[in-house]
Order: sequence, then C-alpha cells, then structure tokens
Amino acid sequence: QTSTLKCTLAITMHNEAQGLFKVLSCFALRGMNVTKLDSRPSSSALGTVLQDTVHWEYVFFLDFEPKDENAIDVVVANVGEFCSSLRILGVYQANLKSSTVQLRNS
Repeated sequence: QTSTLKCTLAITMHNEAQGLFKVLSCFALRGMNVTKLDSRPSSSALGTVLQDTVHWEYVFFLDFEPKDENAIDVVVANVGEFCSSLRILGVYQANLKSSTVQLRNS
C-alpha cells in the first residue's frame, strides 16, 4: 500500500503584490506538490485602510506533500519570510489507495 506524507499550514501574508506567488514558489522550487489551497477572511483583522481603500486580511489553508519531515522545516522557514503569521496545523500519513487518513503519532 502506497502512502505519502502530508502537511497542513495556516498562513496570513503581508499585504503586498504577488504575495501568494512568492509563497507558492517556495514549494515549486523544491518540487513539492501543493494539493489544496483555500482562503477565508481573518476574524482577527477586519481590514486596514491604505490610500483610502480597505484591504482585508485573509488566512490561507494549504496542504502539501513534503519529501520527508526535514523538508517541512526548510520550506516552512522559507514561507515564513513572506508571511505575517504561519502555523503548522498537522503532519500526517495519507493513504493514497483508499480514502482513509492515518494520523502520525507525536
């Protein structure tokens, strides 16, 4: 049975041009597959006013497949350069041949 390591992050980014591109490039340059990307408005910041327009802050939830656990530390450090906050929500083994997910014991 084939299984692969998966990791889930929650990140908020600085309000700058191409911020999401910079974050996703961290994974692409390491050959890591991003399997899910979702965004939700942040409940902690209703928005900031910049040049008379409101800029909302969003939390991005991202699932990716690292090559091993050491690769997680490397990519998280790099992604952190472009984020105002970053949290690892989980690292787990995902079974690719069925719909079950096996959580890693910590």
